[in-house]
Amino acid sequence: MSESSRNDAIWLGVLCTLLVLILLPYYAYSAMLLLIQQEWGMSSAEAGFVFGATQIGYVASVIFLVPLTDRVKTSYILAGSAALCVLGNALFPLLSNDIVSGSILRAIGGAGVAGTYMPGIRLISERFSGNRRGGAVGMYVAAFTLGGAVSFAGTGVLLPILGWRGAYLALSLVGILSLGMALAMVRTEKPKVRSSRGAQGSGPSLLAVLRNKPILLVTAGYSAHVWELYGMRAWTAPFLASLLVGAGGDLTSSIAQSGAISSLVLLVGVLSTAIAGGVSDRWGRTVTAGTILGVSSVLSLLIGWLGGAPFWVVIAICLLYGFWVPADSPVYSTGVTELAPQERLGTAMAVQSVTGFTAGLISPVLFGVILDTSPEGVGWGLSFGMLGLAALVGVASMVALRRRPESKLLAGGKG
Repeated sequence: MSESSRNDAIWLGVLCTLLVLILLPYYAYSAMLLLIQQEWGMSSAEAGFVFGATQIGYVASVIFLVPLTDRVKTSYILAGSAALCVLGNALFPLLSNDIVSGSILRAIGGAGVAGTYMPGIRLISERFSGNRRGGAVGMYVAAFTLGGAVSFAGTGVLLPILGWRGAYLALSLVGILSLGMALAMVRTEKPKVRSSRGAQGSGPSLLAVLRNKPILLVTAGYSAHVWELYGMRAWTAPFLASLLVGAGGDLTSSIAQSGAISSLVLLVGVLSTAIAGGVSDRWGRTVTAGTILGVSSVLSLLIGWLGGAPFWVVIAICLLYGFWVPADSPVYSTGVTELAPQERLGTAMAVQSVTGFTAGLISPVLFGVILDTSPEGVGWGLSFGMLGLAALVGVASMVALRRRPESKLLAGGKG
């Protein structure tokens, strides 16, 4: 390994570690939900709103901060957002005591996550060339998934010792270590290189992005991916719990067992996202994403009909499901950095993120509606099948993108 490659690997490791550290409290609220709900006297809807406040902050941050990376040094935004994330997370256990204060502080933390995660992808795109970019983004996306898994695990360890406020605060304060790493990003950011493709499009940056069909196609693929991913993550644990209860299990123990299995399902996604980015460097973005979406679609169409299968078969399919569904996440993030001119990249990333995140908000709700309104015995099959159909829309988007001449901009000409 050359000295340059070694330096790049160290730099990427620091950035990934930074992301994991700020994500340590990310799922702590979910893990402690029943305790916080009881203490604050919230209904389930109110408790859900406090959780959703993180997503509201995330979307707002994406809309306003990520386009700024077209004009402001990206590492400045990343460093400021990391500090905002640590502050919001640390203040939550110290100051929140009801739905209003809790929602505001969770939104601040969510805004900090988005302002760190998305600019981090841009920094990677500016440091790594096309034939290494997918693998680097894949490692970064894997760090996001790993941060969520560690958040669940850390909460489980600290909660019995420190209580929910102490555990939340401890996880948040560890994030202070990320601030030094963020300053290192500021010192090492390379100057932006203006693309010769900057003449493409006309008018305001957002309008130019919305007129760019290749960017819209990769955004459509990403939205289909997120639709399937968030539906899967929201409903796999309840699906498993329902099977265990249906087999005669106690509700509490069934929920605990399904939660443990779902943690493993989340963890196998760390491996697949780390692998898929590098694979797309060799096979091409559209082929890699289209193949992954095709496999995940088959699994979505199958899994909801496994109620009568041995439970070990269900677990095996769920682990495969957890491997394939998140795998293509880095491919779209990498693709948009290759299709968008540098002076509009922040806007393109914001459009992709907001569109995909909106899909991720709608999908779990529609899943539940289908489950509630379906005849007995077919609800899970139809609901998961809806996710599979969305994935097929993503396959069509990748096929359409590959047929366009602009696909040669992807993965060093591999499409």
